[in-house]
Amino acid sequence: MNKYLYNLAIEILRLHPGQSKVKFAKLIYFVHKELIRSRLVASTELSFVRMPLGPIPVGFMDLQSQEGILVSEIPTQLLYNSQVYEYGGSKDSELSPSKKGVISSVLKHLVLMSTTDIVDLSHKEDSWSKLGNGIEFTITNEDLKTTLPQIVKSKIEDERGLQEKLVDGMLSDIVASSTSLEYPEDER
Repeated sequence: MNKYLYNLAIEILRLHPGQSKVKFAKLIYFVHKELIRSRLVASTELSFVRMPLGPIPVGFMDLQSQEGILVSEIPTQLLYNSQVYEYGGSKDSELSPSKKGVISSVLKHLVLMSTTDIVDLSHKEDSWSKLGNGIEFTITNEDLKTTLPQIVKSKIEDERGLQEKLVDGMLSDIVASSTSLEYPEDER
């Protein structure tokens, strides 16, 4: 298990428990990005996998088996939103006060965003938009050019909108794949 990922997870969940799986993964992404921007960590400290709903930290699924991280199932029709993460441990993260300050500052804005909005924000990332699903990457200088919104308003989450975007994205991938099979690029 990546110790840095574990400590980020602990700190995020200590400050804002009860995060859905999708939103939690994006919070880790954007917190890590701001720590890089603040020159407190190297981009290589954490890798991500490009997935339809945005970047997921490599090792994210292993967090469920780590000390103090609790995952509960909630009844919902939306599979991507059925797991909720909390921290039930007693130890503090091993992050420096300066890193904790950046994390707290970033989370003040991001936790107000709906899962749909935070997924949309992750889709504006350079690496996410240029890579195919399942590809591992680290945050690049191009990704750092995309900044977080300055003013974020709290609003009720439109879960159906997120499901529709996921299906639309999957359909686009299917069309692109089948079109490339039907009309392969000229190999000259």
